[in-house]
Amino acid sequence: MVVLLPVPEALGQSWRMLVHEADTFAYLQVRTHTADQQSAGWRGQGFNDAAWNRGAGGIGFGDGDDPTIIPQEYSVYLRKRFPADNSKRS
Repeated sequence: MVVLLPVPEALGQSWRMLVHEADTFAYLQVRTHTADQQSAGWRGQGFNDAAWNRGAGGIGFGDGDDPTIIPQEYSVYLRKRFPADNSKRS
């Protein structure tokens, strides 16, 4: 996963990578629709993910390229904090 945002520069725009695949992520494994519904607020900025697991990006099912492996019957929610300025869009 890569997140790119435009960064205004004096002579135009450039791009800065904010989230790298190998970064550490907070993640929650869920197995049921009920658990999915209970986690509905996870996208909010103020959500407390302190009880979630932590692991290196590339979270997956162990197919040879995943530093953090989860069981195949699970879905996973990922969270990562990154810096972003409060610039207004034009």
